Amino acid sequence: KHEFERAVNAVCFTPRGLCCIGTENGIVTFWDTKTKSRTNKYELKKGGAQALCVSPNGDLLAVGNEKGEVILFKSETFFESTSKPGPYSTFRPVGGYEQAVSCLSFSPDEQILASGDVYYFLILRDVATGLIVAQYEHSASILCVAFNKSGDLIAAGDSDNNLIIRSSPLKT
Repeated sequence: KHEFERAVNAVCFTPRGLCCIGTENGIVTFWDTKTKSRTNKYELKKGGAQALCVSPNGDLLAVGNEKGEVILFKSETFFESTSKPGPYSTFRPVGGYEQAVSCLSFSPDEQILASGDVYYFLILRDVATGLIVAQYEHSASILCVAFNKSGDLIAAGDSDNNLIIRSSPLKT
């Protein structure tokens, strides 16, 4: 058991077994489950960490904050307490709306990052460039998002009790 200063909003595991924890006060902690110790941490510049997602091969961690940003980290910064983790890339809010990112999912080939927010938008971005490749509006806050194993479908659930399954704009 490990206690944090504020609420734990998001958690995920890397393929190497590292646990990533995002808290309400914007601290992202990297926890080694074997040694039961913190390997590193990063404090977001804006807002709490609302959503976390590790890429399928474990190379990237995406963090969504309550200000609508998605921040990417490279995995080598997770493990060494001597290195200060820093963002690899930051995707700004769409249309200037600073609405909390509620969920994240990488496509199986790691080319696309999907983010859902409380302002009803599902946004798909090219991971390499940050450019939006597709944007969909729901009737309510997006609560969860996932790609299927082949990456040709994406599903999103919202707070109006809807699940919408779409073709992925970039077939993987």
